[in-house]
Amino acid sequence: MKKSFIMTISLVSVLAICMAVFAACGKKHNFSKTYTYDNEYHWHACTDKDCKEVKDKAKHTYGKWEVTKKPTATEKGARTRYCTVCKKKHTEEIAALQANPVTLKEGVMLDKKYDGKAVMFTKEQFNFKGNGAVTFMYKAGESEWTAEAPMAVGMYKVKVMVAETETYQAGVAEFDFEIKKGDNTITLKDGAMLGKVYDGNAVEITKDKFNVMGTGDVTFMFQKNGEETWSAEAPMAAGMYKVKVMVAECMNYNAGEAMFDFEIKKADNTITLKEGEMLGKTYDGNAVVITKEQFNVMGTGDVTFMFQKNGEETWSAEAPMAAGMYKVKVMVAACMNYNAGEATFDFEIQKADNAITLKDGEMLGKTFDGTAVEITKEKFNVMGTGDVTFMFQKNGEETWSAEAPMAAGMYKVKVMVAECMNYNAGEAMFDFEIKKADNTITLKEGEMLGKTYDGNAVVITKEQFNVMGTGDVTFMFQKNGEETWSAEAPMAAGMYKVKVMVAECMNYNAGEAMFDFEIKKADNTITLKEGEMLGKTYDGNAVVITKEQFNVMGTGDVTFMFQKDGESEWKAVAPSEVGKYKVKVMVAACMNYNAGEATFNFEITAAAEGGETK
Repeated sequence: MKKSFIMTISLVSVLAICMAVFAACGKKHNFSKTYTYDNEYHWHACTDKDCKEVKDKAKHTYGKWEVTKKPTATEKGARTRYCTVCKKKHTEEIAALQANPVTLKEGVMLDKKYDGKAVMFTKEQFNFKGNGAVTFMYKAGESEWTAEAPMAVGMYKVKVMVAETETYQAGVAEFDFEIKKGDNTITLKDGAMLGKVYDGNAVEITKDKFNVMGTGDVTFMFQKNGEETWSAEAPMAAGMYKVKVMVAECMNYNAGEAMFDFEIKKADNTITLKEGEMLGKTYDGNAVVITKEQFNVMGTGDVTFMFQKNGEETWSAEAPMAAGMYKVKVMVAACMNYNAGEATFDFEIQKADNAITLKDGEMLGKTFDGTAVEITKEKFNVMGTGDVTFMFQKNGEETWSAEAPMAAGMYKVKVMVAECMNYNAGEAMFDFEIKKADNTITLKEGEMLGKTYDGNAVVITKEQFNVMGTGDVTFMFQKNGEETWSAEAPMAAGMYKVKVMVAECMNYNAGEAMFDFEIKKADNTITLKEGEMLGKTYDGNAVVITKEQFNVMGTGDVTFMFQKDGESEWKAVAPSEVGKYKVKVMVAACMNYNAGEATFNFEITAAAEGGETK
């Protein structure tokens, strides 16, 4: 029981202590604004009673040393520094200054050859102690010392002065040196070129192309590779050369020379077409002629040509003839000063214009013949192989037709030639005429114009003639031997002319033709009039036979001849004696009738006794 009580009391005490601790840990401390420090650290101390807390504790951070007492060759010096945070002072002793002899480092040469620059000495060329600043003074002979470093050739002294430091005394020493004349190292300037490409002028090599030392005169000598002689004359021709560059001695530099190789390269053969020159042409059936003289060509190399048709791969030395687009490769052989070269030029052989002309001796028109005019390719001088077609237009009309005209008139034909390989399409117009045909009037086969007189006018009609066209047909008549013409058709027997006149029509000229015709005299048919008797009874008188007893044509005289039966003789005397007779009635020809005759029988019968007929 007692043990349990003791444990309870202990537990309560521990708990109370913990609560007190917890209460104390949560209290806010107050710290000094100034630093507290020792030799190694600084911090802000708690100002609360019985508080051991600190904050911002850190090692000192010192600034630069400051010499508070300079050392000398016989006395030590001192230096001080402060913490940059808490300002704690830190002081150190500085040892007395040591002597600082200045000597030239082994192997170092102060002499130099003139290079156009002031002599430049550095502290690294000398032995001395410490890091004191090093300065130099110079003089020549008995002249005053100067800080300006010499540049020109000559004998000099340099005074090397090492500044005093915290550890070492200042040091000084004098040294002799010489600036000797520089060797004249001749080099080609960066980017400078001695050679060139042949341009017909001598190579131009000047002092300005070289890095040359000094002011000595510069001269040049030239030698062609493979030759022994040198010449002051600069070369012009293509080839490999040497140039000897010689510089004369001057104040600061020895004489010098150097040799350089250079080349005058063969120039590229720039081939250009001469101004105003044309390579192509218009197709003329001959190969294109391209010559060296058309080009600006460098040098004396032979010039040859190769030709290629556009779209093809092969090249040929044969110049083209046919129309088309071509290339010509102009090739120039290498010569002394120029490389071989080639250039390609485009050219065109243009299709020729199709000059269409009518062939000598050819006629387009014709005289109307009832068929279409025949105009063919063969009548024309036509270029090329293009198809030839024709269009026709009648003068005064606007329309064109592919159908060749037939009717008489004035026309135009448009001759159209299709494009072909070497010729452009072309057309030309030609005038032509289908002339009206002459009206050849002929008498139709089997037709007769004349007739035998019948007391009516002759009838002559269009239908009796072959007449061309549709012109009106008229007739004029003329009796042979007379001069006058009449439209009245003749009736009387005779020899006549008929003038057949055909009026002009669309396709035929007016025409006329003359034809001879005859109205023949009619045959004189003699007949005895009805009721007429020729004979009689003997009365002692001659029989009386008269014209009036007969039907006689015309107006011809009628005469009579008599013949007694059994006798052969004809007599003009009319018989009176009894007997049987013949009377020949003869009608003379007249204007419209031929002469005619007819024989009639008649009888003179005996009278009866007592006056009666027996």
